[in-house]
Amino acid sequence: MNYSKKDQVVSLLKCFETRDPAAINHIHPKRYRRHNPMESDGLLGFASRMLKQDAKTVKVNPIRVLQDGDFVIAHTQFQWQQPTVGLDIFRFSGNKIVEHWENHQLAPSKSEKHKNLIEGSTTVKDESKTNDNKDVAKRFAEEILLQQKYHLLGDLVDLKNYVVRSGLMHAKTKGAAAASRMVDTIRENRYVRVHRILGEGNFIVLVCEGYIKNAHYSFCELLNIEHSKITEHWQVATEIPPRERWLNKNGQF
Repeated sequence: MNYSKKDQVVSLLKCFETRDPAAINHIHPKRYRRHNPMESDGLLGFASRMLKQDAKTVKVNPIRVLQDGDFVIAHTQFQWQQPTVGLDIFRFSGNKIVEHWENHQLAPSKSEKHKNLIEGSTTVKDESKTNDNKDVAKRFAEEILLQQKYHLLGDLVDLKNYVVRSGLMHAKTKGAAAASRMVDTIRENRYVRVHRILGEGNFIVLVCEGYIKNAHYSFCELLNIEHSKITEHWQVATEIPPRERWLNKNGQF
């Protein structure tokens, strides 16, 4: 059976729950590299992680799955030992996964707060506008996240409908109030680099590097862009451990 790249990624993520051995075949057995410094590299590292999980209690629910050329991005609700929100990026070569970046963040324990981090629009649309929407996301990254030119926020964000869903921002409001809460959080943090901009249609992902106080972080910002403005904003943040604690040499990015 010929699986699409999106189907392969969903199958691979779900195998933590289903234990389907065929899902591992989507990974290239020799070239697979993992960008999770706290876990071993390669296929054995992935299998080791899977075997550590109890299939009876694990739940994996991919909410948004996007494709950008050889890259597939999955925004997923996990139930490990604790509720977790993940944003995983997979790179294919041919029909096999050869590289994998991941940001996983513990979600609030209360179910309604966990749900709030992943709810919202899920339908990919406006595929013909992908490049235009990437330009909007790039401006947001450069002018707002990096340069903190907040007077330009209204050019990029729909200040009537904007919603932010982040374990760090804790914004329950929408519109200008939510944007103000987002700005306060950015001021407290420090973004230093945008590593990658990926997306499909209305959904664009920014892979960013920065700091919360003195802690080194990877930030994945998932944006829903409609009519050239950001209407929804999901964030998944992962702390990067010191290099001496890394279990592989690939790094987070």
